[in-house]
Amino acid sequence: MKVNDADLQTEIELYTRYLIGHSATPKVSVLFLAAITRRDLEFDPRTIKMVHLCLRYPLLIGLFDAATGIFERDNEWRKRLILAFAILETQPEYLLLFQPQVFGVSDLIKLFFNGIGSGCRAFAGKILLWMI
Repeated sequence: MKVNDADLQTEIELYTRYLIGHSATPKVSVLFLAAITRRDLEFDPRTIKMVHLCLRYPLLIGLFDAATGIFERDNEWRKRLILAFAILETQPEYLLLFQPQVFGVSDLIKLFFNGIGSGCRAFAGKILLWMI
């Protein structure tokens, strides 16, 4: 099974919104399309279902990201998301988004609650992965 080019375009759009909070430049889309095409993989039906679910319900991206990051690190869907992250990270126009930030005490409190939220998202995502 393969994902068509229109789905890939929408997929990278969703991934960039998830990763950086807004749409990326067309160059990022072209690089993602070229990278996915070059890999020329036949994805298992589960990965294709995950992609289509994310295209239909974008809020699931965070759940799938948390679940695959903890429970299924070799998941093909996760590799696609990491590929999108790597492409974004290497673009000069997004340099400031990936620079280290200064943290204060309030940021440590936010980090604590974000960690709890990530754990909850991971378990909710794992339940979804079992259902696929």
